[in-house]
Amino acid sequence: MVRERMTIEKQVSYSIDQTKLYTADEVAKLLKVNASLIRRYCRQGRLGKYLYGRWLISPDELERFKAVPRKVGNPDFGPGYNKK
Repeated sequence: MVRERMTIEKQVSYSIDQTKLYTADEVAKLLKVNASLIRRYCRQGRLGKYLYGRWLISPDELERFKAVPRKVGNPDFGPGYNKK
């Protein structure tokens, strides 16, 4: 039983390697942002899946994510911010 499970896991990891999946670090370099931001988006469910001990993002999911407009900067400290 244990030997069968190990064989299945090896087959699954091999099939996943054949399709290009990006790590959080690779996506961060592509988007020119910090890797911790990408991991935060992953934890929030906005991007990627947690597989094999790391966050993995498919190219299709990355393209959908890039298509959504986002604000730049911290909204709490932007123009018009009144510090009390």
